[in-house]
Amino acid sequence: MNVKSVAISLLTGLILLGLNGCSMAQTAPTNNSESVHVESYLPVRNLTSNAKVYPLSSLVPHSQIHSISDFPNGVVEYGDNAGFYVPVWNQGPASHTNIGRVGLYFVNKSTGSSNEIVKESRDQWQVEQAVADDDWLVWQDSPNDDSTYELWCENLKTHQTERIYAVPQQSQRGNQPSLVLDGDILYWSNFITTNNGILSQICSVNLRTGNKNVLLELLARRTETASPGIIVSSVLMKDKIYYSVFNTNNLADVNASGTIYSISVNGGTPSKVLSLYHVADQLATDGISLAFTTNYKQEPNGPNNPAPFPVYVYTPGEKTIQQVTPTGPDAGEFPSISSRYVAWFGRRGGPQLYDRKTNTYYLVPGLNVRVFEDTLFWSDGNSIFWSKLPS
Repeated sequence: MNVKSVAISLLTGLILLGLNGCSMAQTAPTNNSESVHVESYLPVRNLTSNAKVYPLSSLVPHSQIHSISDFPNGVVEYGDNAGFYVPVWNQGPASHTNIGRVGLYFVNKSTGSSNEIVKESRDQWQVEQAVADDDWLVWQDSPNDDSTYELWCENLKTHQTERIYAVPQQSQRGNQPSLVLDGDILYWSNFITTNNGILSQICSVNLRTGNKNVLLELLARRTETASPGIIVSSVLMKDKIYYSVFNTNNLADVNASGTIYSISVNGGTPSKVLSLYHVADQLATDGISLAFTTNYKQEPNGPNNPAPFPVYVYTPGEKTIQQVTPTGPDAGEFPSISSRYVAWFGRRGGPQLYDRKTNTYYLVPGLNVRVFEDTLFWSDGNSIFWSKLPS
């Protein structure tokens, strides 16, 4: 099995339907007093205006839903035909210092049995995300204050474990790294804060040989006006890494634009894929299309235009972007995508699953919703449910 997946961490998002149809292509405003590059933005096809909404039971009969309990706040990080991986939180007071993921469990979908395969031994450390295939398990380990992180791998045939990356000393973790596993090769992107500015990297490591490679590195210096930007998320499609760049050296910049680029897994010169008014966050892929959240308006992010922002789907080379959730407080976050479905996290009980084949939305009775290949996973805060979806 050749697994190409991305682990996305946790929290929030959702949907409410009934917006406009298609918008016209728009161009960023320019300053006529100086010669500047005029960025072109693709039009949006809004899929929410005429879509039907049904309960999940109309797609998946109750008899086909499986569950396992005693997984408080569990979010499935990766799933395949055999089972799925889910970090499990400590029981305790709801505070940042007292609640943390203490280990990573594997749940066998056929038997419903669970097994703790990574047990966190360090106090106030937690497993945050994981990716896997038949040969390898890779996970991220972090302290509860999110100041740093480490990447570990286990050879599932020999059960040898090894630390493969740690945030350098004198630096601080900036974002959740995007983990992608393709055979023996792990790809990841992240940014860290250093004394010189914000350092972004796309890296790879051969888990069998230990050989590491930096495919791309950007340093957004605080003291320079012109910035190469900050890499915030990435995914693997075929033989290219697609990555999202925040075009600024200041993470609090509410006006900065975003760009999605691609680069060969062998390195080389990046290619621009898509221009955006603001940064695309939480990239996901089914191997053909990209799913992400972004503020696709000229208006800056802020109190008058707050997150969460809609989920969009874009297939590189196409002339339009598909908007699959609305603008406003019910927009979705942390999307996942398969060849037929898009799922996202929700807050207030709105639709969290979109069928791209039938243009239909489904109300999933949970908050943490993920789709991997042909299986939907969701949680109600204590139990995890899963069911195979129509292909």
